[in-house]
Amino acid sequence: MFVVAAVLSYYVSYKRRNMLVSQTGLDSIRKLSWRKFEDLITEAYKQIGYSIKREPVSGNDNGIDIIVSKQGSKTLVQCKQWRSRSVGVKVVREMYGILSSSNADEVHIVSSGNFTKEAQSFADGKAIKLIYGRELLNLISDAQKTTPEKDHITESEKTCPECGSEMVLRKARKGKNAGNEFWGCIRFPKCRETVSFSG
Repeated sequence: MFVVAAVLSYYVSYKRRNMLVSQTGLDSIRKLSWRKFEDLITEAYKQIGYSIKREPVSGNDNGIDIIVSKQGSKTLVQCKQWRSRSVGVKVVREMYGILSSSNADEVHIVSSGNFTKEAQSFADGKAIKLIYGRELLNLISDAQKTTPEKDHITESEKTCPECGSEMVLRKARKGKNAGNEFWGCIRFPKCRETVSFSG
């Protein structure tokens, strides 16, 4: 039972690390589902040295997705995978209320989109950090620098780290990697996972 739990934990961590190092910019981040966006942010904080407490999917989490701590400081993190609209002042006010009634030191609201001017104005001067745009890219970039490069797959280990299906050797036809070989999931386009080919 403990072995199964350890293997499952390693697999989840493996997937999150690979997802983190595969991000190339805001476009790739915005393509993630809300759950994978939370996984990405969780892994990013972990890689830059924070201790992580992931809040459960169900239950009353008061809008908190992750609780992180570092050097004695506790931070509440709320993730907003909003592609088409900006995060408004209501969300920021709610998180400030939660912060005020908690024993945390600050709150981070992370969005793949933007924040309204009212939201930015309300957060100004408070223990609230709005992370979006360039700040979000800096967070991911800093985390990538401390993360090992995406694991290479050998000829005898052609298993997709995303869905567990078989991977096949393919060659890029266009783009900056044109002519290079890579492992691609056999379930493409339903699964778009790729892994570098070590040759």
